[in-house]
Amino acid sequence: MSEIIHLYHTNDLHSHFENWPRIDKFLKERRQLHQETGEEAIILDIGDHVDRWHPYTEGTLGKGNIELLNEAGYQYVTIGNNEGITLPHEALDSLYDHARFKVLAANIYYDDNERPEWALPYWIHTTVKGTKIAMIGLTAFFQKFYSAMGWEIKEPFVELKVQLERVKTEADVIIILSHLGIHDDERMAEDFPEIDIILGAHTHHILHQGKLINDTLLCGAGKYGFFVGQVEMIVNQEKKISQKSAILYDTNDFLELENERSWIEEIYQAGGETLKQVAVDLPQALDNDWFKGSPLTEILGRP
Repeated sequence: MSEIIHLYHTNDLHSHFENWPRIDKFLKERRQLHQETGEEAIILDIGDHVDRWHPYTEGTLGKGNIELLNEAGYQYVTIGNNEGITLPHEALDSLYDHARFKVLAANIYYDDNERPEWALPYWIHTTVKGTKIAMIGLTAFFQKFYSAMGWEIKEPFVELKVQLERVKTEADVIIILSHLGIHDDERMAEDFPEIDIILGAHTHHILHQGKLINDTLLCGAGKYGFFVGQVEMIVNQEKKISQKSAILYDTNDFLELENERSWIEEIYQAGGETLKQVAVDLPQALDNDWFKGSPLTEILGRP
């Protein structure tokens, strides 16, 4: 008997929470719908959910984002460069302490080449009907930035080859959570035809119906929560994919929620409250001028 499996994916939210209430409601409704029809639903984020431009993220050093992902029912995420290189080492190392989902990031290590406990190279998700889905997470190869932050980042394609060797005999389906960008995703599909689906991110690409390269389906849902992606797979009795398709849902087409505007304001204000701490006491105001010398620029320019 065949099985229908749905993947719902977001990427590159960059702490643009304007669309988050609608995304949260949509995902919960879709999961409930699939449960009622006996179909599997898996919810994933492909990185850069965290961005410190927003006071809620800055004030919680990303932990507020993790709570939002928890509440929305995400099951698997990978990290993007914003999680990886804009947080202090200790903040990233503790970011997922209370996560109720698995973090898949195969190519990040401590600088002693030990793998962080929170970063799994892959996970085998077994559906109710017994289909085994291998999911591997990869993040962008910003080696010098990671090194400066006390991390070691491995070349993604080298790490991918290692992990594919491990999962290919265990899994019926192979999915990559790729925060590498569209060009690397295209190369990946060419070089590793055993991959069934690549859920992409980083370059904010929009693939409304996905893109097939050989038999690998590439997906991408833009940025800022403008879209939620869905992949539908039909797996036959032999545990092979007989059909797969991709679609993007425009969150602007979702109905506005009754309290979403107040929620957006409240989360902004909540972030501001966490940042209300004295950094320095100035005995007098420091004026600044963009086009000539001023007290502030003179202080900043001192050796």
